[in-house]
Amino acid sequence: GYGESDDFPTVNPYQAARAGMEDLFVSLFSSSGSALVCSTYVGGESNDRGQAIVFDSLGRALVAGRTSSNGYPTANPYQASRGSSGDYINNVALTKISASGSALVFSTYLGGDGSSDAWAVALDSADALYLTGMTAAPDFPTLNPYQASLASPSYGDIFLAKLTTDASALLFSTYLGGSIEEIAYDLDFDSAGQACIFGNTFSLDFPTLNPYQASNGGAEWIEDAILAKFSTSGSALIYSTFLGGADHDYGRGLRIDSEGRAFVAGWTLSSDFPTRDGFQPSLASAGKEDAYLTVFAASGSAVSYSTYFGGSQVEYGLGLRIGSGND
Repeated sequence: GYGESDDFPTVNPYQAARAGMEDLFVSLFSSSGSALVCSTYVGGESNDRGQAIVFDSLGRALVAGRTSSNGYPTANPYQASRGSSGDYINNVALTKISASGSALVFSTYLGGDGSSDAWAVALDSADALYLTGMTAAPDFPTLNPYQASLASPSYGDIFLAKLTTDASALLFSTYLGGSIEEIAYDLDFDSAGQACIFGNTFSLDFPTLNPYQASNGGAEWIEDAILAKFSTSGSALIYSTFLGGADHDYGRGLRIDSEGRAFVAGWTLSSDFPTRDGFQPSLASAGKEDAYLTVFAASGSAVSYSTYFGGSQVEYGLGLRIGSGND
């Protein structure tokens, strides 16, 4: 996460003291929850936020987020410095911390001259790194892209980037977006190693392919959720679809099951949000958001289950996990 406290608890830290206004932090608790195994700040002179975390097979924490610091700590970086001279323009921060918490394995910027945020990080079966989020940088690093240029310089597009295990090189990197704004908040893989991303779009012209829903359910500047799956090369879409009704629909959580189905969660204000065989078939209270859970077929072109989930006030779906038996 991130914090502003000078007395934030640290144990065996790489960085014992806060360096800027907001510093990223990583903390590991004992299995009982009664003790800290390690806890450290990581940051520079400005604002640094941790927004996603995953562990590698050696128990090392891989953290992704954003930084506007010129002095964000780097080690063995793909990109050694922030890609903008402007104040408070974020680059992605990608940092792997040793299992002890006391050293950086690697740490790098990723971005250009426009704000970039990472909201999800994941490791595939070969330990390659995947990042997704949003970038408004026209010079964000791309390689073998599906979409080579920023479609919305004023607002931002989704980015999806794949890096080597040590983050020393890009394997692919692409924009994905339409004329207004897109953000991806989660990512996962199918059994073939194809990356799937889930988030939001304001655009009417977001790229679709083999869609369940071919167009934005609302108007321009009315969010729909969006789900897209890429080929393993990153240079092609397998499918891409809108999900939503006439009002605001937000996409947040994504998991792919063993059959390749995409389970997604978020929240919606739409009374016509697509439902099928739902536990709750309609919005609980007009003008109040409900959470939703939707299950896409492996093709992305059909929905096998979709439900609202809420009460008389406001509910937000921010994430999900799949248990045994696909519960």
